[in-house]
Amino acid sequence: MAMEQLNPSSLVIPSPSTSTSASVQSLSSLLPQLWNEFTVMIKRTFQPSIIRKRRKTGFLQRQKSVGGRRILERRAKKGRARLGGC
Repeated sequence: MAMEQLNPSSLVIPSPSTSTSASVQSLSSLLPQLWNEFTVMIKRTFQPSIIRKRRKTGFLQRQKSVGGRRILERRAKKGRARLGGC
């Protein structure tokens, strides 16, 4: 899918001397074009990474702190197959 460049010369910007209805019409014709340009750039905040997840919640990371060792102990007591959480 080819992305078109937004040319400033193709934008219609109403002059202050035009009537309100004309400026609303020109803006309403411009909105779909701008909307398409900006929606391509939106990125979701959660980008999952298995490596980062395992480094953060893995067995060795849990062993480093007292709280993490408590988590491992609880998971072992419960009978979890994966103590590190991954």
